[in-house]
Amino acid sequence: MKERTMKEIAVLLSLTLFLSLVAYGNQISAAESADSSFNVDLEGITSLDELEDRIEEHLDNAISSLSSRWEALSTEIDTYEKYVDHPEKVSDFYQTIELETEQMCIMLCEYSAAYARMILDSDMSADDKYNAADGINDCLYDDACDEIQDEIYDGILEDMYDYFYEGILDDAQDDMDYSDWYDICSKEYDQWYDTSSEVYSLYYDASSDIYSFYYDLSSELYSQDFDRAEKLYERFLQKIAKAKGLDNGETVSDATFDTTVRTASTIEELESVVDAHVSECVQALRDEWDALAADIDTFDEYRNNADAIKEYHIHIEDSASQILTLICNYGASYAELILQSDSSNKDKYKDFEDFKDCIYEDACEIVKDEIYEDLLTDVKDYYYEGIIEDAEDNVEYSDWSDARGDAYGWWSDARGEVYGDWSEIRGDLYSFYTDMRSELYSGDSEGASDELQSFRDKFSEGAEVSNETPVSDEISTEGETSAENDGGINANGEAETSTDGIRSEFKEAMDSYESFYTKYCEIMKQYADNPTDLTLLSKYSEMLSKAEEMDKAFEDWDEDDLTNEELKYYLEVNNRVMQMMVDIAG
Repeated sequence: MKERTMKEIAVLLSLTLFLSLVAYGNQISAAESADSSFNVDLEGITSLDELEDRIEEHLDNAISSLSSRWEALSTEIDTYEKYVDHPEKVSDFYQTIELETEQMCIMLCEYSAAYARMILDSDMSADDKYNAADGINDCLYDDACDEIQDEIYDGILEDMYDYFYEGILDDAQDDMDYSDWYDICSKEYDQWYDTSSEVYSLYYDASSDIYSFYYDLSSELYSQDFDRAEKLYERFLQKIAKAKGLDNGETVSDATFDTTVRTASTIEELESVVDAHVSECVQALRDEWDALAADIDTFDEYRNNADAIKEYHIHIEDSASQILTLICNYGASYAELILQSDSSNKDKYKDFEDFKDCIYEDACEIVKDEIYEDLLTDVKDYYYEGIIEDAEDNVEYSDWSDARGDAYGWWSDARGEVYGDWSEIRGDLYSFYTDMRSELYSGDSEGASDELQSFRDKFSEGAEVSNETPVSDEISTEGETSAENDGGINANGEAETSTDGIRSEFKEAMDSYESFYTKYCEIMKQYADNPTDLTLLSKYSEMLSKAEEMDKAFEDWDEDDLTNEELKYYLEVNNRVMQMMVDIAG
């Protein structure tokens, strides 16, 4: 056996530490009973190249296993009669796809952390560590995450749609009772759509988390702030532990404001509560800044209290995150009030426009305007461009330069973290908004309730909820028609009974719109990396001028005139485009 070097032993020890950290607390959870084939396998790994090969092999095996089971299912359920006799087999496989996609995404996050751990523990130079971090972007974010999208979202799920919904079921239309056939087709489309949406959300969230981790880690390695790099690593571990159900459900924050969700009995009252509460939290953070600025108002005091300044920047990050989580909890309360009303599904569908204005637009904008823009700008102006700048001629240059570099680094890190959290939460809220509207449009009150519960579960740990908050597990259905009778809603408010599904011209228009923005975002990425490239500048200008035309063509499709299937596709395309744009902005 080859004798290991001290470096290799250190790396292996650090990987063992990583595994123990992920499983901290020894909590018993559903994650512990999950398929062990998704556990990260680091045995024998001594280099980053070996780790990349292991990641590729592990993910390929996981996807191949899922693909083999899909092939077996399609062989077993190959007629309409077999589908009708064994619908649970199809439903169970959709659930398997969701569960295993989630496990794969968690697995990739764990491998990203392992990649980072090897870099941090290596004896490479600071520059080499910075360059090595690109492997997380290339191997995990680009290659691995894209493989999940290509092979599962665009692969297996599209094959299932073609095979069942547009194949076996569609071919049987003329031979079966229409009512029975229509119900079966509708259920198949709904479960396919729900699984597709869930898989896309899982893939998008994981890829966003991995990219944010890579970007932040690279920034710290570039500035050689290894202490902060370790903190980023620890935070990423905590996020993974939460995804695996291994955290203790406690939110750690030193924010001094109250984040207990307050009660409201009407939507109008809740809107006022949200605005007042979010503003109050932001003001508390501003008051802390005013006190800090008054206490540390000279260069000597700044230098003697540098740790306090650094901690306040981190405090801003934590506080913004907690306020954004509070907004999401209010979003769940807002949705609850809509679902509890006696309004028709059509009116509830329209009420979510007010949800978007209050939660997605106004409340989130308070965080962006008053923390990201105003507060952080004031901090930079006061110290970096104020007290420190003014002291240049009066202190040793090395002391002045170090203080100025630290001030800028802390400010830049806090600004990036706040914007990243804001962007991610906005993406979550927009997805929730479109999912709820889609369920209500199709008349599926139960589906809307499930979406709400999933959203509430995701954010309930981040803020306390008052015992008096009007929340119930049962949603009032008074005044609603059934899903069958209140399905697609046309311009006259009548039920859509068309069996055409998605018109070819509509799908072509939607696909063209999404294709345009995919290319648009690619050009924007390239231009951001190479702003002096005249060729890219020309392409960017062309795309920018065409964007207005594409947006108008997209908006010309009146939602009230769309069938159930068309509206779902419309919202799905719009959501994907919005997420691409949010990703670019981040």
